[in-house]
Amino acid sequence: MATVSSDRPELARVLSICTFLLDGERADASTPLTAGALVDALPPFAGG
Repeated sequence: MATVSSDRPELARVLSICTFLLDGERADASTPLTAGALVDALPPFAGG
């Protein structure tokens, strides 16, 4: 996350509260990222 948000403080703030999916499965900072993987960043939302 730091690589994509290092010069974008607002993006860094949003990413810090997002949930992440890697190829459709829940992921965290320790999940290995492989070439070609699909990463989804899901911001918090209400409803449902």
